Order: sequence, then structure tokens, then C-alpha cells
Amino acid sequence: MAEKDPYALAARFNKFLRVTDVTDGLDAVGRADLTLLDAAIRPLWMGMRFWGPAVTMRVVPTNRRMPVVERADALRQHDIWNKMGGMHANLNAHIKPGCVVVTSTNGARECGYWGSNNSMGMQAAGAAGIVTDGYARDTDEIVLQKSPVACRDRANHHPGTRRVDGCAGAGGLRRRHGAPRRHRRLRLGRSGGSPP
Repeated sequence: MAEKDPYALAARFNKFLRVTDVTDGLDAVGRADLTLLDAAIRPLWMGMRFWGPAVTMRVVPTNRRMPVVERADALRQHDIWNKMGGMHANLNAHIKPGCVVVTSTNGARECGYWGSNNSMGMQAAGAAGIVTDGYARDTDEIVLQKSPVACRDRANHHPGTRRVDGCAGAGGLRRRHGAPRRHRRLRLGRSGGSPP
């Protein structure tokens, strides 16, 4: 049997799928305990909902510091750091409209890869949302611009990107980029409580 296109499925259920429907369906097929995201990973703002096929990314902390730049280059600081080798993978080539970016920080949770600028860039490229087992930076701005980011906490450290399109573990779940549909679903949704 041919596998169904996960992007077509995500679009089909985009308006009517509730977290409780997914939970009940997973209960019915005996997989309820295999798809739970760590409860410490929370949406940055209340009312956030997203889902879609996973695009996985693994980041690691770096011992390199971002360069000190002249005032004229301040807005180019990340680009300069990227050209110095601070980023080793290009996530943009893998983004498709409706995908969810799942980021593993490999245990270095305090490193905040996602901030206001790059999360807004992913949203503009079509990503439905971002889930990271690490922290996020610029969280006040992320909330103001309503970028859909779910994270463990708030931070101000920068990791280096190591690999896109591999296997990533986030929140106790392992996700493989390009895995069969049943392995791509992430359930993210809570009612009540407060964001990190």
C-alpha cells in the first residue's frame, strides 16, 4: 500500500482536528503512551495550536563566541558568525509549508537556538510551528509576533547547528525526518496552566 502524503493529511485535518481526537485515536490503536511530549515543553503563548510533518534538526553548544563587531555591522552579526562556520546546516532547504520544525538540543537545553528573528523566518517560509526540547530566546518578541514556538524555558545562549534531516529527540520522543506517517505526528496541546 502506498504511503499517503503527510502534507496532504495535515492540510485535510488543519481546521477540525482536536488534541482529544488524536488522543482517542491513539488510545484505540494501542499507541497512547508512545507519542507523549514531555510536559515541561510548553507553548510560549496560550491558545497556540499547530501540527504537521516533522522536519528534524539537531543542534549542539559551541565553544566559539559570536564575534565582537563594529556598530555598523551590528545587524549583520549572525550572518558574520554563520560565515565563520557557526552554523553547519541549512534548515531553509528542508522547510515545506505546513511542516513542524522539531529541534533536539542534545542535552544542552539552556542553549536557545530559536529566537524572534529565526522563528519568524520559519513561519514566513511556511512552517506551522517549532518544537524544541531546549530554551528559546527573545521570548517577549516571539509572543508579540505570535510565532508558534513550544520550548522548555527561556534562555540567551547560542548553539551551533550540526545536522538537518536526521534523527532528533525532543521531549522524550525520537523523530526521524522522512519517517513513515505514523512516526511523524507530534501531539502538542494543553488546556489550562501557563506557558513557560
